[in-house]
Amino acid sequence: MIAKEKIKVMTSTSSSELPDWSHLPELAVHLISTKVKSILDYVRFRAVCSSWRSASPPKPSHLPPQLPWLMINDDTTVEEGIGLFYDLWESKMRKPHLPEIVGMWCLASCHGWLLLTATGGQEVFLLNPLTRARVPLPPFNTDFKYLYDDHDAPFYYFLSLSVNKMTFSTDLTDPSCLIMVFHLGMTMIQICRVGEPCWTDVTGGPLHRFKTIQDATYYNGRLYLLYHEAMEIVDSNKPEERIVCNFEPELQNFGKRFLEGKSGVYVVIIEEDEVDSAAHNTKYDTKKTRKPKMELYQFQEQSLKLNQISDTNNTAIFCGWGNFFPTVCSYDLDFVDYVGGNYIDVHGSWAESNYHICSTKMDSGKSEVVCDLDAEHFIHSLIWFQPSFH
Repeated sequence: MIAKEKIKVMTSTSSSELPDWSHLPELAVHLISTKVKSILDYVRFRAVCSSWRSASPPKPSHLPPQLPWLMINDDTTVEEGIGLFYDLWESKMRKPHLPEIVGMWCLASCHGWLLLTATGGQEVFLLNPLTRARVPLPPFNTDFKYLYDDHDAPFYYFLSLSVNKMTFSTDLTDPSCLIMVFHLGMTMIQICRVGEPCWTDVTGGPLHRFKTIQDATYYNGRLYLLYHEAMEIVDSNKPEERIVCNFEPELQNFGKRFLEGKSGVYVVIIEEDEVDSAAHNTKYDTKKTRKPKMELYQFQEQSLKLNQISDTNNTAIFCGWGNFFPTVCSYDLDFVDYVGGNYIDVHGSWAESNYHICSTKMDSGKSEVVCDLDAEHFIHSLIWFQPSFH
């Protein structure tokens, strides 16, 4: 495990000589608060005293995108109302008290919000675990049986497998924001706005039932569907109008995922070797070097082509279990030195309750284990969550 070195500087100054920082002018406190870049440091800053808290806004706009935390959906802690988030930067397990999650399943995450549902899908809402803000959504009242063969299985179990991904068209505070949920291998896409009574199925039923959709995303009024051999573009207002963009032959056989959190349409192409495949099923061997091939492409609207991005030094990619649904954030050079790479993913074995966060340099493919996560209880999902006040 890579441990972040912390140095504590001690002085002999007596408590009577310590300055009283609570009497700083309000303007000075506000200016200082704008220099804080870490979301947790900002929480600590506002907790110093009541005057500092009143001088700094509860939802600041100056904070840069934060490094994601890994949310660990543990059955036992959920029932106790405790969230489990692994903070990669500080190498700590965050355990906030979240009574809202008791009896709920976390299905997905987007822009600092968690998608939660109760058994049966009749209660669905978004939760920001930092601010505790809650946004109610329509129930999942769609008949999913045509998507799933085992009709006798508990609905909540199927639902947890059904929802693959969630994304927003704009900021959630925008009244026109579309919330999109992608179901079971992207076979169905549903949308709604906050306050609407029900979800709308924009695919009109199972989407290409016998085709494998690798990923889907939304950008600038369009749905993008990703296949092995092509990308399909669907106008959300006119779903019958579709554009198909075929990939070059040399790209068709590789795994692909859309990159979320970056302006534009980006595709990550992933090719893993035999050592990496074996690591999915056994205890991760830190002596073996994984050499997955990872490339970043940007989709060009005018030419309908993918252009490779050669310089990936300003991009960090975080992938959940099995390279599903990458998120992205910018970072400084210290981050690469700290975790050893800019492609972070999760591997391990559900059967052995053994998981590993791995770091890979996209330019060389060199990989290493950043930390081991040994679970005490059954984990039904591992989701990257990007903390945010908004």
